[in-house]
Amino acid sequence: MNTPDHIIAAQTRLKGYVHRTPFMESSTLNAMLGHRIVFKCENLQKIGAFKVRGAMNTLLTLKEQGVLPERVTCFSSGNHAQAVAYGAKTLGLKATIFIPQNASSLKIAATRAHGAEVVVTQTRLEAESAVQAVIDQGAVFIHPYDDDRVMAGQGTAALEAFQDGPAFDAVFAPCGGGGLVSGTYLAAQAASPATKVFGVEPLKANDAARTLRDGKIFKWDQAPDTIADGVRTLYVS
Repeated sequence: MNTPDHIIAAQTRLKGYVHRTPFMESSTLNAMLGHRIVFKCENLQKIGAFKVRGAMNTLLTLKEQGVLPERVTCFSSGNHAQAVAYGAKTLGLKATIFIPQNASSLKIAATRAHGAEVVVTQTRLEAESAVQAVIDQGAVFIHPYDDDRVMAGQGTAALEAFQDGPAFDAVFAPCGGGGLVSGTYLAAQAASPATKVFGVEPLKANDAARTLRDGKIFKWDQAPDTIADGVRTLYVS
């Protein structure tokens, strides 16, 4: 189980492999809301998303342990797919990535551009099932969020924010599978315990809210129909 120290260790491990992304503000938005809103621009991160932090931290941890495989695999609607493909290319590994057909065509193309073997499936559930055959052949599976190493890597985005930005009263983190918001909470515990952490999800992909309401994991039968394609997860972990 992760602790705040794991986020700090991940930041050290990732140095030179990910960007330390900048902040941006909108004076118009600040005036509309009556608060100072600061954006951590992970859209300027390698592969265009924070997901590279978790994937690279996982791969670099395996490298440190001397158990780096020849091939890695994952399922993803796009961002984690690109992250694993990029990480594999960076460390000279092969990658087999399963992506549902309703994923962004641009993200599918970007994943292929990093040299990964991409298998497009009918649904997200089919992608999750198909990955097992590659694991059985010796590949190491990198889960998009249900992995302590991934969570620790994602948390480094918030840790940077606490280190580089002003004092924050609250942080709002997207919640799909829960890796980023969990890592963000641990980063807050490490660097700014008084800061409140909120998870945010689309109304049409509100599995985290349903899980908290019902006291048990809520699972979708298929990927939620939301324009926020990065949070089309079947359940929060």
